Amino acid sequence: MTITYKRGSNEGLPEHAKPEAHLAGLNPTPTDWVMVLHEALDRRDLALGSYLTTAAGTEYALAEASWTHGALGSAGAYEDGYGALVFDDGLTDASHHSEFFVQRRRHQQPHVEPTIEFTPSFLWYFEAIPRKDGGWYYLDDAGRDQDLVRVRQTQSDLTIEIAALPLRRYLAARQRFLVAQYDRVTRLVDVPNPKIDAVDRSTHHHYVFHSGDIGSRQLPGFVRLLGKHLILPLNMTPAELSYPYPRHEEYPQFKIGVDAATGQPIVFTCDPDQLSDYFNDRGTPHYLTPVYFRRDVLRRYTSEPSRYQVDNNRLTCLGLWGISIGRNKEGLVEAYLGDLGRDLPSAERSHWLSFNEVPNGGLDEARFRRDILGQWYDGAPGRRRQRRGLRWQGAGRRAGRHARRRQGAR
Repeated sequence: MTITYKRGSNEGLPEHAKPEAHLAGLNPTPTDWVMVLHEALDRRDLALGSYLTTAAGTEYALAEASWTHGALGSAGAYEDGYGALVFDDGLTDASHHSEFFVQRRRHQQPHVEPTIEFTPSFLWYFEAIPRKDGGWYYLDDAGRDQDLVRVRQTQSDLTIEIAALPLRRYLAARQRFLVAQYDRVTRLVDVPNPKIDAVDRSTHHHYVFHSGDIGSRQLPGFVRLLGKHLILPLNMTPAELSYPYPRHEEYPQFKIGVDAATGQPIVFTCDPDQLSDYFNDRGTPHYLTPVYFRRDVLRRYTSEPSRYQVDNNRLTCLGLWGISIGRNKEGLVEAYLGDLGRDLPSAERSHWLSFNEVPNGGLDEARFRRDILGQWYDGAPGRRRQRRGLRWQGAGRRAGRHARRRQGAR
């Protein structure tokens, strides 16, 4: 990326007026944060905005450096030349191959704070949740907060940034590109001589840099950096885009016993597809093999009662996931090996692994009677799905559903 000076140079310009720093920061495939809007709240001539376009629209966008978003962000109706009503919804402009993405909309009443608006599908895709400061976040499959949009405002600047990977995932799901438009005018005490005329253009950006004279006594000269750059979508399969967040299944090995000869722990994966059940003997541990954990494994959940619900039989998170648990006479938390792989989100398994203990103290008797024998115990009825006294006659069917879901996500 090199700017070409057709005439003049950046020599003698103050550092903040030179274009090189901004151009060096352009990246069509960012992984951290992407600025999608920047407004100067003082009297500086500085702005950055953005809109969406198609793959075909990128050529139009980069054909020139000047802004090309068209009539986005405001609606209106008018009569065409044939007496018909035309309504412009402000969401698309076919002539400019542009689609609305974000804006800071000012209101007619000056005492009303401007409104930050996004295209609805962006927030809906992530089921985004607003923050009090104007930002947004979403929940991943483990129920954890993930920052999506952050808004920063000072006396001189307002900026809106979006987490790069979620933004590029959205672009991939929409089959769109983000066009970021930038315009910065810097006033100078002296008029550059010779006049500056420069360009920096590639397949992913188009910027021009030039100087001029406005005839002012105090600051007669200026330089202007004007242009656009693209943010590219992630390269992902349709199955991967069915979720608004990455889903990388990892199945760690948990301690399920002790080798009597060596005294070393026996470990095995919690991947349900590799476990035996009542219908399939794979020569591996059973789906219902009990696994034990120190009671502190639940502390992260009991400390957030607004997000997690924990009782003697189950741990749940906001309706997003849940896992059946028990407690044996040694106070260890008990879970089934297959449930750790099927019901526990992948992001949570490493947490549980860190509290894993070798079996000690035997089974949770009440849970064994309810889950395995299907008996009434301590007033708790056997679950309806645990017919004929065997909870995991249903284990084969459960594992089958798990396998079908995994195949459908590939």
